[in-house]
Amino acid sequence: MGWVPKVLCVDDEPNVLHGLRRSLRGRFEVYTATSGAEGLRMLRALDVAVVCSDMRMPGMDGAAFLTAARQVAPDASRVLLSGQADLASLVRVINGSGVQRFLIKPCERADLLRGLAEAAEHHRLLRGERELLEGTVVGSVKLATEVLSLAAPLAAAQGQEAQGLVERLATRVGHQLTWEDRTTAALACLGLVSLPPDVLQRMDERGVLSDLEREQVAEGGELAAGLVRHLPRLQEVAGRLEGLGKPSEADGSWVVRALDVVLAYLRAPKGDGGVQGALARLPRHLDRELVTGLWSVLTGDERAVVEVRAAQLDVGMELVEPVYTVKGVLLMPAGLTLQHASLAKVRNFGLRYGVREPLRVRLPEVEEVSEEGAVTSLAG
Repeated sequence: MGWVPKVLCVDDEPNVLHGLRRSLRGRFEVYTATSGAEGLRMLRALDVAVVCSDMRMPGMDGAAFLTAARQVAPDASRVLLSGQADLASLVRVINGSGVQRFLIKPCERADLLRGLAEAAEHHRLLRGERELLEGTVVGSVKLATEVLSLAAPLAAAQGQEAQGLVERLATRVGHQLTWEDRTTAALACLGLVSLPPDVLQRMDERGVLSDLEREQVAEGGELAAGLVRHLPRLQEVAGRLEGLGKPSEADGSWVVRALDVVLAYLRAPKGDGGVQGALARLPRHLDRELVTGLWSVLTGDERAVVEVRAAQLDVGMELVEPVYTVKGVLLMPAGLTLQHASLAKVRNFGLRYGVREPLRVRLPEVEEVSEEGAVTSLAG
């Protein structure tokens, strides 16, 4: 069975809605609402391909509704179906909501079907382009982070820890991350690959860095921005990366403010007071609400920590302690979340040189695990 587009028809006249349902039956999956407010509630609950609205409605007219609908469901095509629209109203609805079609009442069934079919096709193409873009970006970022975990595992470990904390912080404070936010968080530590190994080692051990070394670390965001700026559609991500660590960006995007808090915590030298003491020593220009949120995240981590053998390691597990060969060579640092490449490195080195066991790992959230039974057996 082929794709059946969902269409939401909004009109304050029940008879008109009845006629639309009858005309569109068999070609579309039709939903109806008798007001703009009701239509917006339905848009939040449905994955609608086309929104078709009357112009003159009490309370919220078609222009206001379609403008709001553009924010709620940006991928949905918008169609204005009205017989009572003056020129000024048309200009307002077209400029404000970006309608794809304007149909005049009374509308012949063939014209109505053709107009809505073209609007639905526009939605399908837009959604396909977005999914292709996001899939390509996600795949490219995954490749970059896996390569980083092999070339500079200490930098990769901090990057993965920062990304994980930002995602959990977003959940804690109720912030919805966009794909640009997630990409920014994933690439925030990419620039650390330029640092000397001894500097990365001291960062991992929460040691004290010199003024020059702190400057080099602070330049990591700009270096990461330079690496991704030439990639299509990542200019916004590059701009956010460039703003990391700059007090002037305190009022910038949420993910920049969150990363500034998280990275400042991860890079703070060890001191008295544990987590609370480290957070209390963070620079005062950082977002205090996010600092408080990070405290809640850090003290409320209930993910299970278990001991496993190297053969039981799996993608998504976070290393609680470093992984060493039996001769004491560091393979992977603590805090690294295993991906396919890093997992293969541990297993390959383990087969050739042996790995110190058991290994302590933190299990991923249940919904992130592909084989739930494997987690159950490890946790038990």
